[in-house]
Amino acid sequence: MENLRKLKTLIGILLALLVVLGVVCVVRYIKKLKVQKEVEKNTIHLGIREEVSDVSITGKDGSSTQIHLNTSNQVSSVTHNGEQYVPEKLNLNEVQKVLETVLSFSINNSIENTQMSEADFGLSPAECTVTVNRRDGTKKVLSLGSLTSGRTGAYARVDGDDRILIADYTLYQVLSMPFENYLSTYIFYLTKSEVEEISFLRKSNGDAWTVKSVEDNADGVILEEKYQATYPMKRDATDKMVNLINSIYMLQATQYVPIAKEDMASYGLDEPEYTFTIKLLNGETVKLFLSKELSGFYYGYTSSNSYTFKVDAQMIPGLNASPFDLIDSNVVHAGLQDVRTILFNVKGKEFKLECTVADSMEFMDEYTTLVLDGRNAKVFDSNGECYGTLLFGAVVDMKVSRVDYTVSPELKNEEATIHVNYTNGDAVELKLVPLSNDEYYCFINGYYSGFILDRSVLYKDNGRAMTGYGIWDAYLLTNEAIDNKSVNDIYDRP
Repeated sequence: MENLRKLKTLIGILLALLVVLGVVCVVRYIKKLKVQKEVEKNTIHLGIREEVSDVSITGKDGSSTQIHLNTSNQVSSVTHNGEQYVPEKLNLNEVQKVLETVLSFSINNSIENTQMSEADFGLSPAECTVTVNRRDGTKKVLSLGSLTSGRTGAYARVDGDDRILIADYTLYQVLSMPFENYLSTYIFYLTKSEVEEISFLRKSNGDAWTVKSVEDNADGVILEEKYQATYPMKRDATDKMVNLINSIYMLQATQYVPIAKEDMASYGLDEPEYTFTIKLLNGETVKLFLSKELSGFYYGYTSSNSYTFKVDAQMIPGLNASPFDLIDSNVVHAGLQDVRTILFNVKGKEFKLECTVADSMEFMDEYTTLVLDGRNAKVFDSNGECYGTLLFGAVVDMKVSRVDYTVSPELKNEEATIHVNYTNGDAVELKLVPLSNDEYYCFINGYYSGFILDRSVLYKDNGRAMTGYGIWDAYLLTNEAIDNKSVNDIYDRP
């Protein structure tokens, strides 16, 4: 019996708890309903997204922005002052924020039966007017006025409603933000496959280049896409050029900086220092204009987007590089394994360098040989640098200093002839004809190539440094090393 009484007591307590819990839940539900009703009472709906075709925002100054929705209720484009921006050029998060805030915004209070005029609330004329166009042909119009004295809200009116609304400050904030906030910080978002060619011009010194994207084919199989310069000469682009082009294709603004027309000169944009012209495969052409570097930034604008911006200079590597640092400007293209012999005639002096690379492809292999006029040229300094490769490098590292396709020089009185025989049976003959005391015209296989070479390709003695020699001085030094080497094939210049 005692156990039965205890059980009844426990059941009673449990039932009491359930009643209390039920009362609490009911009270909370009633409070929630009350809060929801209060929120609903203080919320103005101009439209449901699914029913809206576009939202138009017109400023007192006449500026106009339209947000267009497609049938899937997604932003299809934004038009600002007659210029259309597709989603790829937009900061969609900001656009969505504007759209959602306008369609449904909170009010802090409302004023009814006021004797004051609309002008007293900044509503005649309005600071801006929002028109929500629905797919059924109906529309809602919101007029936004001035801020309240406490700047916690703004006066507003919806057509068909006699009340003066005090909208939450968020609505004023969203409708007052500059159009630049609508834009993606990506100035371009391009891939190689979209671009036919890209050209560059630097105003201050006339530097220019043109590069196109080409497919690297081997036996009909596409290996990879690469860049090839078509101007100032036909050569592959260097890695530095590739990095520069890729930075332009994915150029991202550090910040949009509105610059008035009368202030463009202060930012170097009245006559931009850099101009990029990008020809797209779809037939379009877009241009990018950039200023000189100012305090670590470039300022710019594009032909497809007039909004001015600044970019951290580190985001555009190689912009100040010479075209000949960006383009493979070597006259001869070869590695040691590619060459059988090089025949020289410089100032009437003839000499020959013979190359043999061992099957191991190791330079230090005893079967890898460098022979200058029948003598072993694998002579080293104490740091392990080889004099024979110094001479070889003076040939394969010859660089074009500039080009000139406007002249037609005669092939006569050449100062040097370099004949390269390759291991695959090909051959190339270079003849250097004096242009002045400092430059040469370069003829390749009997024809003027358009290349101008600096005198240093033949005559440059770099002292004790084992790099950067001209061909003639590299020959003299290699001969000197062969004549004076130790029994261990070591020679250090006195």
